[in-house]
Amino acid sequence: MPLPENPDALLEAAKRHGYAVQLDDYEGGSVTLFEALFSAGVRVTAGGEVVLDQPVNAQRAKQALAGWQAMMRSGAQRAVGSHLREEGSIRIFRSAAVGYMRNWAFAFHRLAMDSSMRGPGGELLFEVSPLPGTGVLGGSNLAVAANSANPEEAREFIAFLTDDEIQKKLFACSGYTPVLKSVYASYARQPQTCQALLSGTSEPPPTDGLETTAAELQALAGAMHAALEAAEPRPAGAHYSLFSGAFRSCARALVLSRVARLVDFDRWARALREAMSGRHVGERDACPADQ
Repeated sequence: MPLPENPDALLEAAKRHGYAVQLDDYEGGSVTLFEALFSAGVRVTAGGEVVLDQPVNAQRAKQALAGWQAMMRSGAQRAVGSHLREEGSIRIFRSAAVGYMRNWAFAFHRLAMDSSMRGPGGELLFEVSPLPGTGVLGGSNLAVAANSANPEEAREFIAFLTDDEIQKKLFACSGYTPVLKSVYASYARQPQTCQALLSGTSEPPPTDGLETTAAELQALAGAMHAALEAAEPRPAGAHYSLFSGAFRSCARALVLSRVARLVDFDRWARALREAMSGRHVGERDACPADQ
């Protein structure tokens, strides 16, 4: 299975081998579509303002969405449909119905701990790599509420979760993405398995079940670090969920359409600005299109 080196190569490979990617109507679908546009050099926002309707961004977005539509219409997701989320993507990829999967780091551990995803010698039957293009940052944040009844305990808990050793364990044992550069540096030099970290020894004790090896974790950490270095943040704002929904309703409709659709980028951008200001926007307002 070839490893695509750029976004266009990924779409072409997906047409031939299938692609499990999150495109359901939820935040994961927004992330996938942001990645599609960011990878094409599109700026959706800049300096807190919507700039999707600027000519260069509109043209690039048009081409990028057309490429994704062509990939979908080719049957790249014929075995999976257009309503995948993270868990469904893992199931489809595990079944070998598709050759490629886009997912978060936790999926690596889920697959690596599955005996069906290893060969007779214990080797992995899949590889992991950064997304060929631009990924998207975002997710959970740790913060203390202004009216917290236990602010000191909350700060201690945050300090605990962001400790170097705890971050290593969360990564090696559960697949959480490390938030400390020191963890990536450690795994580049001297990777440790989950069992080694939990036992406090350099050599892991014997285990009856499958365990991700130090070399596998080293490769995963390297791919994750490279992906983070090439990623961009999601558009920020007090009404992000409304903005994300307005963006997704249009971009998703275009990608999943069975016919060519012409989009009024000026009107789409106005809808995004309204959503950014807190107004609920429907699909008809967000994505006016001719068919």
